[in-house]
Amino acid sequence: MKKNWHLLLMLLLITSITVSAAQWEFSLGGSFNVPSLNNTYNPVYSPVFQYQSGAVTEASQELNLEGKNSGGLFLAVNHLFTPHFGIQAAAEFHKTSLKGSGNSYHVHLEYTALYPPDYTPTAVIFDRDIALPDTDGHINQLTLALNLLARFDIGSHLHVDLSGGASYFRFKGEASTLGYSFYWLGGHSVMFSEFYKLSFTIEPASKIGVNIGGALNVKLSNMISLFVACRYFYCSDASADVNLKEILNPGEIIIMKTLEEITTEMNLPQIQINPSFLNLASGIKLTF
Repeated sequence: MKKNWHLLLMLLLITSITVSAAQWEFSLGGSFNVPSLNNTYNPVYSPVFQYQSGAVTEASQELNLEGKNSGGLFLAVNHLFTPHFGIQAAAEFHKTSLKGSGNSYHVHLEYTALYPPDYTPTAVIFDRDIALPDTDGHINQLTLALNLLARFDIGSHLHVDLSGGASYFRFKGEASTLGYSFYWLGGHSVMFSEFYKLSFTIEPASKIGVNIGGALNVKLSNMISLFVACRYFYCSDASADVNLKEILNPGEIIIMKTLEEITTEMNLPQIQINPSFLNLASGIKLTF
């Protein structure tokens, strides 16, 4: 019985210390982000060759996607159970520009032509490379984190926080340019074609990852501090659906197809996006 009373008193003491030490902190600031995004999109499809049922057709393209540095918004809520340990919930939002060069579209055709004057069936192999414009687009990304936090005092007005845990990545975007073509034979088996330049959307997708980082805090008063933080948010490539958005060169096209027709023919695969990034943030922290 005596031991039980001792245990109860000890638990009450620990609880009272924890409650008295517990505090809430709210951080808000701007961020600078260095993305890891450096992916290549390589859709392959079989272009339509009208009135050539035995034709072999293949079109492949390479679209390079490189994320550029960008600013963003960072916020976090810390709950400290003791002066040196707690949990942290954080969120970061930014818009990353997509760029890339060296994009190309390659088409390979094998078909039968009837050339004058004798119109004897002739096997034709046709290969063509078309340079595509540089990539232009963006990714909107929201990243959430739930972390364990440890605090180390350097002095009465200076302390360092180290934290890490799970992250949730959510993104969507749009970019250009994809190519699309189709072919047919005119009189004397002269080949004609149409070439479309297309923009597309990267549909919303999400991925689970991790994060780790730290912050230097300068205490200005009991309620107000300034912080500077560095954090790396990591996850593996995420898959996202791709949908065609717009025909970019309608003035160059004589035979116009709808986006629905083109979408059906191309049957675009998912795109791989790496949402990992290095985050540098600074701002103000309020303690309650």
